[in-house]
Amino acid sequence: MNTILIIEDEVQIRNNLRQILHLSDFDTLVAENGLQGLELAKDKHPDLIICEV
Repeated sequence: MNTILIIEDEVQIRNNLRQILHLSDFDTLVAENGLQGLELAKDKHPDLIICEV
């Protein structure tokens, strides 16, 4: 299964993305900011990162 890291500071957007991806059978990781996202990316090696710019 593919793992996707979501980096998003808006709670509702983060939760919506997580739910949509979960319904499509993706494992998700979430981070509230770039620093958390960077740490998760280094530790978990996700297949894809969705990041708010």
